[in-house]
Amino acid sequence: PWCRAPPNRNCSASIAVTPGTGPVDTTNCPPTMPNTNCNVVLDLWYVLRAVPAYATVTVSMCSSQGGWSSFQSAVALYTSCTNSLQCGSTCSPLGSSVTGSLTTTSDVYIQVGGQSNSYSGSGEMAISVSPAPTNRNCSLATEIVAGSYSFNTGNASTTTPNSDCTVYRDIWFVLPAVPARATVTVTTCSADGASSNFQMAMGLYQSCATMSQTSMACSSGACSSYGTRISAATQQDGDVYIQIGGNQQGYATGSGIMVVTVTEAPSNWNCTLATPLAWPGLFPFSTLSASTTTKNAACAVNSDIWFLLPAVPARATVVLSTCQDDGGSTTFYTSFGLYQNCSMVPLSGLECATPACSYGSRLQFVATSTADLYFQLGGTAFYSPSKGTGVVSVTVTPEPDNYDCPHAAAVAYPATFDFNTTTVSTNVAADCSVAWSIWFVLKDVPPFSSILVSTCSQDGGDCNFYVGLGLYSSCSTATQTSLQCAANNCGYGARMTYTTGGNQTDVYLQIGGYSLYSRRGSGTVVISVAATPNYACGTATALTSGTVNFTTTNAPGSSVSNCGAYWNIWYVVRNVPAGGNVSASLCAQNGGSATFNTMVGMYNSCSTIQQTSLGCSSGSCGSLSALTVSVTSPSDVYVQIGGLRSVDKGTGRMVVSVALPPQPTSSTSSGGIVVPSTSKASEPWWVWLLVALGGMFFAVVVVALVLFYRRSRRNAGQGYPPLLGDYVQLAPEGDGPTAGLAEAPTATTNSAPSDTVVTQAPTAGLEAAPAGLAEDQTSSDTSVAGKRATAPLKVSECRVEVMHPLQNETVPTGQEFAFRLITNRSNGGEPLRLTIFRNFVPATNVDARIEDHDNGTYTARFTVTFAGAFQILLAHERVGSIFSADRIALEGPLDPASCTATVLAPESLSASEDFAVLLHASDRWGNPITTTCNFLFRFARLTEPAITFSSIDDSLPLSQHRQIQPARLTAAGQWEVLCNIAPWGQYRMEVLVFDRDPASAIAIQNSPIDLTLSRPPKHRDEAQRIRKLIPKLLQQQEYDSDKRGETAAKNAETQIRILKYLLGEDYNVD
Repeated sequence: PWCRAPPNRNCSASIAVTPGTGPVDTTNCPPTMPNTNCNVVLDLWYVLRAVPAYATVTVSMCSSQGGWSSFQSAVALYTSCTNSLQCGSTCSPLGSSVTGSLTTTSDVYIQVGGQSNSYSGSGEMAISVSPAPTNRNCSLATEIVAGSYSFNTGNASTTTPNSDCTVYRDIWFVLPAVPARATVTVTTCSADGASSNFQMAMGLYQSCATMSQTSMACSSGACSSYGTRISAATQQDGDVYIQIGGNQQGYATGSGIMVVTVTEAPSNWNCTLATPLAWPGLFPFSTLSASTTTKNAACAVNSDIWFLLPAVPARATVVLSTCQDDGGSTTFYTSFGLYQNCSMVPLSGLECATPACSYGSRLQFVATSTADLYFQLGGTAFYSPSKGTGVVSVTVTPEPDNYDCPHAAAVAYPATFDFNTTTVSTNVAADCSVAWSIWFVLKDVPPFSSILVSTCSQDGGDCNFYVGLGLYSSCSTATQTSLQCAANNCGYGARMTYTTGGNQTDVYLQIGGYSLYSRRGSGTVVISVAATPNYACGTATALTSGTVNFTTTNAPGSSVSNCGAYWNIWYVVRNVPAGGNVSASLCAQNGGSATFNTMVGMYNSCSTIQQTSLGCSSGSCGSLSALTVSVTSPSDVYVQIGGLRSVDKGTGRMVVSVALPPQPTSSTSSGGIVVPSTSKASEPWWVWLLVALGGMFFAVVVVALVLFYRRSRRNAGQGYPPLLGDYVQLAPEGDGPTAGLAEAPTATTNSAPSDTVVTQAPTAGLEAAPAGLAEDQTSSDTSVAGKRATAPLKVSECRVEVMHPLQNETVPTGQEFAFRLITNRSNGGEPLRLTIFRNFVPATNVDARIEDHDNGTYTARFTVTFAGAFQILLAHERVGSIFSADRIALEGPLDPASCTATVLAPESLSASEDFAVLLHASDRWGNPITTTCNFLFRFARLTEPAITFSSIDDSLPLSQHRQIQPARLTAAGQWEVLCNIAPWGQYRMEVLVFDRDPASAIAIQNSPIDLTLSRPPKHRDEAQRIRKLIPKLLQQQEYDSDKRGETAAKNAETQIRILKYLLGEDYNVD
């Protein structure tokens, strides 16, 4: 059939319309007008006349936008019948819509139809025309100030061409007259109190004329939601333009709220405007408004602010810190730069600092001269956050006045005082390797004084860094020669002793860091000066006849003297007349004593002690000495007491006597006064010549005998020390010394060393040990005095027979061990020494002895009471090591009297729950038991409520809990046993130990132990339930006594008493 075509079937016949909603019916539409750009068929045409420039036209057949469609529709916009403006898009379910914006005032043609020749129908079309925003471009920007503003880009029809930032369908705002270096921030992020419903982009500009070349900043999608944030600082005074739009072409419009802030730059934004700080102190700061980074600065500090430290003194230590340990704080990654002036010439040393303590940083610098210092504080490159707030700690600590030797601080000794080297900036060169030091001087130290300087805890000192010490005689020689050096010989601390010479002197002390570690720190130093006036001949102590106690323990060492003694002290007997005798004895038979091998010498002048002595004596009575000299002319006699060998020093008692010469007789007297005769003999000259020659011959013989005697004594008692410490190699055969033997301290009467020397049965002609010496301290020379064999001892011909149980690698503790030495000699008297070592240190409290059988054989016996590895060394004082061995002493049997038990947490014990008992087990010598321990526990309940069960006895028997339980070793000598007792109440626990048979168990030291076990929680709950039954039983008892007789009542009473026992409470039945 024939259908009539609509009149607006092509563009030229378009029907004029206005914005609004109207019906559309394409049922009778002819085929599509050819040459249209959009795919719309079976179409109708409409026209909007004179639509203004930049207006936005929207045509929609979508139900969501006010239209509708019964078919798959399509719409399009044209500015002329041949020039398309915008093709539409479909919407669910059947409609379509299109939006287009104009650049000039023009008619807009609307094409409506189907998406293909198969689709036609009816519907409604909604038409809207939205004028363009007034602020559609930079030149039309809306003027605003800092604050919050609503915005809408829905009508924004254009995208500003050629802008430096890519922002679609944009609108513009302007902030007028923003000062230079101010920070402008614009945000649409919800976290900042703003909002946005589309994907946004922003740009900031300082001029519309240059926006195509340079922007202040661009931003897109900086928030977690749709919004964005942008911030930039101005370079000069002027307007700031804000561009807002979408970041995608197809989804470019929307609405929201933007927040605009303008923060002016801090006043100290550059070096020349630095804020002065009155150091030291804590100073708040903020870089939130810091908009610039100083160019060409030596340190990379971003968004910086500046401060001035005026008049920092030379050698002062400057510390800048935002670290919490120094009192600072920061909310961002901070960096420092330190400068001497604003021309950006960097200082040497630590002039820059980056984060070193979480966000914070720390800069330390030592000023080389008095000057102003500028420091730069800001963010760290490539770190975020780079701006924020905080507190900077500034300390300027002048260097100590005693930073070098010429400025040493005088110390009134003895003294204990604190020191601090943390602010020392000058590293003074000195002979000792001590860095960053401070100096002190000990004035007028007496001659031969013992100086102790220590930062060790055992002396009362303290330190928190590796300490080095140095002693010097003067500042002028400190760089070349030191008196004494010490470094970290007691942990961090250092300790040294030094004895001064024979003159009063000043001593300079250097305290600092051990140069190997070059550290600074603080601590406490202890200084003592012990004067010892008689350590030299020139300061000898005057004495007369009598007894004097002495000590050589702190003597300064061997002095150069004719007698060659070690560790000397000196006495002087004044004004001895000609012919007088002076005697000094350390021998026991004369009332003397000494704890070491002694040497006694006498001299008539201090000026000649190196060349000539009146006499020397060693070994006159065993290891001790006695000497008597006669003076030929009136003089003082100087008495020297020292050690025979370099290891010999200690205490003793000397007996001194002075015998005056007999009064001479004469044939001439005057008034009862004896006058010596002055007459000369009348013998001929040749008689005197013979007498003189005979005297000379006699003198030569005497001198030769003295020299021979002294040589034989020195060879017999060469100062070769007993062997202590590590084992040494066997000496070559013969009687010669062994080189390289370590020296060891000689025992005193206050100790009991293990290196006991040779003892033997009393022999006629041998002197006993000197009085005042412990038996185990008798010297090996004492026991064999006068019995030196003529044939040499040959180690290669000696053999040792080890007796059981010493033949085994492990030996029992507390048992005597023995071995026999068979030498190549036929008689005794060898200076042997037996030493027991523990961890290569001489062990104490070891019963050790050597029996001399006087036939070339010896038996060594010893007993050890400690457990663990030990070493045996039998040595000859001159030949060296003869026998050595390693053994392990096992712990002794368990000793009940040495064992104790401890209950862990006794205040919280509960019945039916495990509790721990710790047992401390050892043998009778105190060695912890670490092998097998057997324990027996008995528990007796002390208090139980009485219960009557008809004919049963009123009292329950005490419960007993026997248990042999394997214990668990938790530490050396500490064993743990877990116990569990079901009934609650008070108990007495008895702890016993046994070896194999429990019947032989013996109670330990602190047994028995009382315990209180509380009722477990589950019993307490049960008790509440049972308590409710008692009233019912009381009623039952009353009823039964009335109705059923005495037997029923007694049964009820028994039940009540059982319940009360279970409850553990004293209920009053009445």
